[in-house]
Amino acid sequence: MELLDKSEYLEFTQKEKLQELKASIQSGYEKYRVFNTTYDNNRNPNCKKVYFCDSETVFEGYGYKEQLNMMKDGIEKVANFNELINHIPESFDYESNPKGDWFHGVADFTKRTNGFLEETNSKYKFYPAYGGNEGSMYILNEYQYLLLNKAIKDEHTRPMELVDWIDKYKPIISNQTSNPKVSTDKLNEGMKVKHIKFGIGQILEINNKGVANIKFTDGEKRIILKYAKLEILK
Repeated sequence: MELLDKSEYLEFTQKEKLQELKASIQSGYEKYRVFNTTYDNNRNPNCKKVYFCDSETVFEGYGYKEQLNMMKDGIEKVANFNELINHIPESFDYESNPKGDWFHGVADFTKRTNGFLEETNSKYKFYPAYGGNEGSMYILNEYQYLLLNKAIKDEHTRPMELVDWIDKYKPIISNQTSNPKVSTDKLNEGMKVKHIKFGIGQILEINNKGVANIKFTDGEKRIILKYAKLEILK
């Protein structure tokens, strides 16, 4: 905790949340050598430093924008959020990279955001941790990264430089689910389907590129059918 204070890792935490957060971090590290955070009522991290980063969500339609919006309160501490969200595309470039997968989406997203941060002379970067449906994304300066990368042994919560993350997780990202995929030619507009993350929804539209607009309980999502794990509901 002394090293975290020295690194100013808790620099964006509200004072009233500080002691709770410190106690949680210290307890998790002492007992299990994991690194954690605490959350407010809206599931936003109190540290403003580490966020969920679901590789599947990042890879799907509007995924880049969705991830940035999830991290908005942290990004605003280190960069101009509006400039960043307008700087990168909404999604992975599927047409130019037809063999791309979840891994490529997260890697491209991280590379683009870090390119913007570097261009704007920010001292912070994005650092991914783990991958698949249980990944995370840190916003750290170099000193904070070096401290956490060395101190955390748990791979689920250990931030990594993008090049190291690519080297470690590239072989496994495309096999993150055991759920069988439904053939895209069996999917039609109006069908009710179940998504592994978003739950039950109805297909509103399927375009000629194999991208579907599906209405779920929490709103419409653009889903790349080729990579989605959808179950057709009767």
